[in-house]
Amino acid sequence: DHCLGLGSMLMRLNLDKVKHPIHCYYPASGKKHFDRLRYGCVYHETVTVVEHPISQEGIVEEGETFRIEATFLEHGIDNIGWRITEKDRIKFDKEKLKKLGVEGPNVRFLKQKKAIEIEGQTIALEDVSWVKKGDVFAIVMDTRPCEKASEIAKNASVLICESTYLESEAHLACQYMHMTAKEAATLARDANVKLLIITHFSARYSDLSEFETEAKAIFPNTWVAEDCKKIPFPR
Repeated sequence: DHCLGLGSMLMRLNLDKVKHPIHCYYPASGKKHFDRLRYGCVYHETVTVVEHPISQEGIVEEGETFRIEATFLEHGIDNIGWRITEKDRIKFDKEKLKKLGVEGPNVRFLKQKKAIEIEGQTIALEDVSWVKKGDVFAIVMDTRPCEKASEIAKNASVLICESTYLESEAHLACQYMHMTAKEAATLARDANVKLLIITHFSARYSDLSEFETEAKAIFPNTWVAEDCKKIPFPR
């Protein structure tokens, strides 16, 4: 489902001789389709493809800066929704650092040791810093509204969500296991999302402003994804 671009992307990366590993995450049940697309024609493989067939929900990747979680949605075939969480970060208050004489390498030492002593005074990390909560990005594509979609969207900074139909074609959304703009907006509202970006529109619609109107009636902070559009997201 929405997989035909995989082969051409991998061939392009090969042609460009990309040096970093190419990580590919997909439902484990689609392994045979992945292989067919990856080796669908003759080419000299120069990139390192790292496969991540997902068979269980939960954390599929966790590094120093991000955590990636997967959950299975409702689309008639195995389909994954994603929740990408930025790790919390320590942010220093420059004025407090200056006032207490913490400068140069001492700033790094304070972050590492949690407390340092300067001129007989013990300075704790929490005295001069604060914790910036990491942002959360949720991706919900190719699904009916479901509990799993709500779970991964909960309190997300940004939800990128499918909105294949307008409510006037809600019967088609049910038939083909997709969502309407109204349903996407309702999901965002109920999950306490900050920003909703809707996409995956049926080709039957030539005027995407109707999607924006329908969604904003329920969730005002909605953007319609279009080619080359830039959507502001403050750090």
